[in-house]
Amino acid sequence: MNQAISAELENVINNAELLKSYARNPTSPIDKLTQLSIDIFVAVVGHPQRKHMYNGVRNALAQHNPPTQIHSYHTVQTMVEKIMKELQSGREL
Repeated sequence: MNQAISAELENVINNAELLKSYARNPTSPIDKLTQLSIDIFVAVVGHPQRKHMYNGVRNALAQHNPPTQIHSYHTVQTMVEKIMKELQSGREL
């Protein structure tokens, strides 16, 4: 991904209000682990070390009994980028 596209997506992802709105009212059904992954991503989105924080939460959940496996940071970031692009363009998922 080139730097211009990456910077644009970074600005879009940092729109926490739009992300929170989607997380509360998804436009299409999503499974519980995807919802949890998005919720955690939204919770850490404004932090400069968000990838590290997200992975820390992911590792902690994996150590519980029974373990909870959420999506990787890269996977949820890709999902959120797609969601944000579609929300900004006014299309439903």
